Amino acid sequence: MHNKSAQLSKELHSVQGAFLLSEIKERWSPRVFTEETVSESNIHLLLEAARWAPSCMNEQPWRFLVYAQDNDARTQIESYLSDGNYWAKKASHLIVACANTRFSGNDSPNRHAYLTNTSSAIHGTQRSSNGGI
Repeated sequence: MHNKSAQLSKELHSVQGAFLLSEIKERWSPRVFTEETVSESNIHLLLEAARWAPSCMNEQPWRFLVYAQDNDARTQIESYLSDGNYWAKKASHLIVACANTRFSGNDSPNRHAYLTNTSSAIHGTQRSSNGGI
């Protein structure tokens, strides 16, 4: 019975791995956005996917600031975009990823903060791609 369970687990991991690889291969980087507004529920799904990313010592050093088109601070955030990212101004939301670079328990430097922040952002963008956002 144990061998059968182990074999099933191995097959399941193989299927999951193939699915994940296909999702990664199908990822794309948009260069243009429609005028369509992304719903708040889709923004929450994206942030929830980001929240589940692995992090050093489960610190979860990321914080995401979400700026919709009608947000007063949006213009200031847009001013930080490089000239090559002008197209992002048409997106219904801009999401800024921030990292806490110190551990909360002992205030020592968290040299993994940016790496785990990137991992979290990847989880969120993968969710948005898979969800058709």
